[in-house]
Amino acid sequence: MSSWYTIYRWASAAIFGFGFVPLAGYSLIDADARKRLADRLGIYRIARSDGCCPRIWLHAASMGEVTVAESIIAAIRSKLPEAQIVLSAMTPHGFRHGVARMPADVDLIQAPLDVAPLLSHALNDIRPDLLVLLETEIWPNWIMETARRKIPIAMVNGRISSRSIGRYRLLRPLMAEILPKIGWFSMIHEADAERIASIGAPAERIVVNGNAKFDMLCRRADPGRIRTIRASFGVDGDDPVFLAGSLRGRESVRILDVYRLLKERLPELRLILAPRHLQRIGEIVSALHERKMPFVLKTRLASSSGTAFGGWDVLVLDTMGELFDAYALADVVFCGGSLVPKGGQNIMEPASWGKPVLYGPHMEDFQDARLVLEREGGGGAVRDDQELYRQVLRLLQFPDEALRMGQKARTALVRHEGASERHAEGLLGMLGHATCNQKRFLRQHQSNGKY
Repeated sequence: MSSWYTIYRWASAAIFGFGFVPLAGYSLIDADARKRLADRLGIYRIARSDGCCPRIWLHAASMGEVTVAESIIAAIRSKLPEAQIVLSAMTPHGFRHGVARMPADVDLIQAPLDVAPLLSHALNDIRPDLLVLLETEIWPNWIMETARRKIPIAMVNGRISSRSIGRYRLLRPLMAEILPKIGWFSMIHEADAERIASIGAPAERIVVNGNAKFDMLCRRADPGRIRTIRASFGVDGDDPVFLAGSLRGRESVRILDVYRLLKERLPELRLILAPRHLQRIGEIVSALHERKMPFVLKTRLASSSGTAFGGWDVLVLDTMGELFDAYALADVVFCGGSLVPKGGQNIMEPASWGKPVLYGPHMEDFQDARLVLEREGGGGAVRDDQELYRQVLRLLQFPDEALRMGQKARTALVRHEGASERHAEGLLGMLGHATCNQKRFLRQHQSNGKY
């Protein structure tokens, strides 16, 4: 065992020791934290219905990764219906998204803290036959404790962004110790494969299988829901809507100034403003008051039909989990985190609704999606606020062009579906390295012609 991992192991234990009392104290005063405490300590009560059925533990960080998990779980279940699935989420938002989206037979848990004794207890309780880490969930104790039990580990839908690779390279001695414990790396893009190899992943275990986030989006973007969505957002006319979503930093304030210029040319134009983090709501409200712009918060819309504030000009989305539906209302979409150096956001969500998508120059975390849209003509980058104004105005003034651009965006997405199936096939192949019971299980199903 290398000195780097030894240092990490003891440092994580020490940090947990110092932080446990505040953690436990907070759980006494916060009901949600109290419910999560046992999970965070690796204490689970998950029954195993049949020793012959393999149990797959997937771990996601937040909402985006839980969406990926949803798609991969569906692909696994289509090939191996008897598989027992455990899904852990790191953040409360991810957990709540899982509660809303996962099938009832998926065991959903909060992820344990990355402390060796806690992970040991969690693995003893859950007893997985395969551990699947989604995207960039590299937790040293988790990986080492799992590998010590000879449980296969996979990284699926893996990505290492150009912004984060520098930090990983600083930790390369630690990465070089733990990454070889992972048996299979199913990466999104060729660049992700090259980056993870550069920090210690064995090259012969790395494949490129695309982005599973693409797979669920078209199914979620159901045109049959649009009437209900319009009612819930108080949209009852034909006025054009400009939506700016996942905004970071001062992008929200900049968008308000762009909207004010657009409003001079198109008085009927509405704006939906969705910050990435809800703590920005106060700043946005202050900016709206300063500019004397009438607005309404989404939480203030009538709970039944949404028509009480149907005359709004600016709607501020101050809720979590509704942005995807809001994209259905837009005539033009701008995706944030891209006019500021934050790496961009998921531009494929509005594309799934067939919307023309604009974004700034900083799309480092979503280069694959950007290339997919731009090759098809469904998305475009803007350099600054002035260019954003010109492009939005052009698309709103020529709605047929906006419609064609949106159709191309959805076509680009549809053409790149299928990553979940490829990820799932590789994971099922890894189960061949598990216990004898699982091997008999798989042979039985192979003889029945399922595989």
